Amino acid sequence: MSWTLLELRSAARRRRVAEPQSSRPEMIVSGLEEDQGGAGLIIDVDAVFPDRTVHRWRLGFPSMLADLRPLPLVDAAHILRANVEEWRDTRNQYPDGIPGMTEERLS
Repeated sequence: MSWTLLELRSAARRRRVAEPQSSRPEMIVSGLEEDQGGAGLIIDVDAVFPDRTVHRWRLGFPSMLADLRPLPLVDAAHILRANVEEWRDTRNQYPDGIPGMTEERLS
């Protein structure tokens, strides 16, 4: 891995996917750390809604860091963001949580 977790967090921190007038929240990667096993990532995400309400989540992706390590920083950041956006778009489809990951509502 030629990049650090701080560099990855900065690269993935904020990218608006939806149009500015959209009702979808803006997803901000506010924290990023290695899991205890060293292969996964723990990602803190702030979902900022158009009314400026913020919901904070902690997401655990058990093998993501191992998958991202060989990639260039820009590619790794895009994949991290894609996983966060996919979680946002599909999480309500799984009453017991998305298989293979953890999620915790912080606020």
